[in-house]
Amino acid sequence: MDVYKFDIKHKIKDNKDLEDGTILILGKFNIFHKGHLELINYAHSIKKEKQKIGILIINEENNNFQLLSSKLQICCSLDIDFAIVAEFNFEFKSIAGDDFIKYLDKNFFVKEYITGEDFFFGKERKYQANDIVNISEAKLKMLPLKTIQNIKISSSNIKEMHELGEYNLIAELVISPLSFDVNIQDTLLFWNSSIKKPHYGNYYFKLLIDDYWYHGIINFSITQNINYQLIDKNIEHLTILNQNTQIQILNVERIIINSRFDNITEEDVERTKQYFISYSNNLGNKLLE
Repeated sequence: MDVYKFDIKHKIKDNKDLEDGTILILGKFNIFHKGHLELINYAHSIKKEKQKIGILIINEENNNFQLLSSKLQICCSLDIDFAIVAEFNFEFKSIAGDDFIKYLDKNFFVKEYITGEDFFFGKERKYQANDIVNISEAKLKMLPLKTIQNIKISSSNIKEMHELGEYNLIAELVISPLSFDVNIQDTLLFWNSSIKKPHYGNYYFKLLIDDYWYHGIINFSITQNINYQLIDKNIEHLTILNQNTQIQILNVERIIINSRFDNITEEDVERTKQYFISYSNNLGNKLLE
């Protein structure tokens, strides 16, 4: 998958393979969720033989629930041909809506735009998705917001669920687990993300160390400390001196509202083992039985 940097001041080079026309999916994509999957599936359903499918990702570094690298991996796994990454900075926020669309038309040979009905663009978000047809000769397809269990799937709703610890619901709505920046110093974990921590509680999680995902349970304590316990085999020799990395939160084990139960118990660990056995029978390294 090719990745292009959105730069309104410069023409995109090395884009000849797009000249047969593209289908471009627009959105902010703070969190890749199943509503976005509807847009991607529709793009594949109308794609002509030589056309390419692209996606515009607006990268708001201080408000991302999934790292950019994770988003690009998701795009690649969903057979997206190219991604355009726009940094959500002052310059981008100052671009007039018609200039924004004309830049995409000219540089990416867009034949059809696909958006959700809640997509806004341009300076001060003055333009709505249906304004695209007044600027571009490309077709436009707007899809309604998807709902699951009568819940509208949106990044803002998922953010609220995160703060409430409702990862049982989030797991039903997202394409890939939410990921966060952390720093690990041996048994200590420090939250580096600009996103708020989830509600006090224990969560099933994955920890990336040296390009390998470990599995376990993480405790976001009422005391503001973050404790965790890994359940993989052969971790007794694992030493983490000082490493910036990421975690993925998969689901909630239990919410904590009382300091008396603010810990990781043997029962919690056993439930964690059973969770990961159910989560996947082929995790890459076998869990303790």
